Amino acid sequence: MQRAEYESWKPVDVARLLALVESERRYFQELLAKLPVAVAVVSAAGELRAANRAFRDTFGLAAEDVARTSVTGLFAEAPVADWVREVAETGASLGECEVLTGEGESARHFHLRMDPAPEWTHGEQREVLLTVLEAAGEAEGEAEEQESVPEPGEKPQPSRPAPDPAQQVERAKRAALERLAARVAHVANNLLMIIGGYGEEILESLPEGDVRRAGMAEILRAAERLGRLTRDLNALTAPREYEAASVPLEAWMREAAARLEEFRVVAEPPAPGLCAQASPELLEEIVIEAARYLRPMLGETGRLRLAALALDSERVQLRLEWPGAQIREEARERFFEPFAGEKAGTDPPLGLAGLVKSWEKLGGSMRLEGDALVIECPRAPDAAAEEEAVLLVEDEPGIRSLVARALERAGYAVVQAGSAQEALELWQDRRHAPAVLVTDLTMPGISGKELAERMRMRFPELRVLFVSGYASEEDLPGRADGAGQDQKTRFLHKPFTTQRLLELIRQLDAR
Repeated sequence: MQRAEYESWKPVDVARLLALVESERRYFQELLAKLPVAVAVVSAAGELRAANRAFRDTFGLAAEDVARTSVTGLFAEAPVADWVREVAETGASLGECEVLTGEGESARHFHLRMDPAPEWTHGEQREVLLTVLEAAGEAEGEAEEQESVPEPGEKPQPSRPAPDPAQQVERAKRAALERLAARVAHVANNLLMIIGGYGEEILESLPEGDVRRAGMAEILRAAERLGRLTRDLNALTAPREYEAASVPLEAWMREAAARLEEFRVVAEPPAPGLCAQASPELLEEIVIEAARYLRPMLGETGRLRLAALALDSERVQLRLEWPGAQIREEARERFFEPFAGEKAGTDPPLGLAGLVKSWEKLGGSMRLEGDALVIECPRAPDAAAEEEAVLLVEDEPGIRSLVARALERAGYAVVQAGSAQEALELWQDRRHAPAVLVTDLTMPGISGKELAERMRMRFPELRVLFVSGYASEEDLPGRADGAGQDQKTRFLHKPFTTQRLLELIRQLDAR
């Protein structure tokens, strides 16, 4: 900034700027102090510079004791001081460090993580951010196990796995990011009101042809972009609401396959009938945002693999895997951070950070595990068996998707095919007839009428609903009222309502 520029500032403007800086400094101090995880700032020599309340409570320190304490005094039997010095010198983080202190009943088990903290400097000496999680002791675990034994006649409660230290750190980091996002969004919205309001006034006051109009218009466009980013930040603390439903995963993967392929995701069909209790829209957004983040690291031929399995009678797990791809540790650490992925247009998207809370509100969870993003959610009752599924054959993708969604909402399992040949191949190894065959009459290659004839050679009692917008009444295999045909055949003329479609299918499926 040129001297003439800042000398022209009014004292009141400088005072407001300093007040804003001081307000933000205090906010960050309070943020660190209120973290639920024990955190301290440590010098390269292992001396504590600052510690939040959770850290002091963990080690029984008073506030005035912090400056007189070192990591050697806290962890006398472990090389923590050496680890701190290594992080300070190399700038590389150390995680999953386990430390045992004391013996017998006084023994304690800690998980440590150390990250370089160049933001806090003491002279020219780099400092380290130390995060501490204490694991439950063996004695405590035995006591909890004894307490969990049910009384005679009492229904045993399912055991819960011990909390994973890495996930606890991730949750604490997310909570801190959410509070920070709320604060930044609040301040940014106020500033954007000022920029936008005064900017519009200035733009209107400039005469047509004034070269400054283009510059002011550019400022307003930049403010609009910043406004969109601010709205994204708000999504961290006020997530979008999604409605959960039973999602047949086999049908969902097939319907979403083309959209997922754009992000180099190959879906492997799960066991027939497996259903998740989730939002299909949110589930697809999660997979796509994760794939968007990973895509630049896959190389030219790399692919992501999506698979689903039942963990037990209550939970379903989907795994988005990147076999063979080299994902840097730094990229793994930023996986759930906002705006960490590649740009989508002019700005990076919010990414998974804006979806985690919505997924958790539906009873789900997500985490990194090896070379995979693990997505879990409640399990819904399995879809109908194959003999109760509707076989839907339609060469127009938009109509096929519309009909499939209506059937699935009505509780039917749906097997979709884009042609008669594909339908025959899908059903060639199945032992039972579909509940109903819903097929377009006029399709390239094998017609719907010929498809029904071929399938009735295997399944004489097959119920069929023909759909067409071209056939004349005389050419129809069966009318909607069943006249001229047995009760196993109906016809529906396009265009039709999904309500009428379901009525005819229920008539045919009334066995």
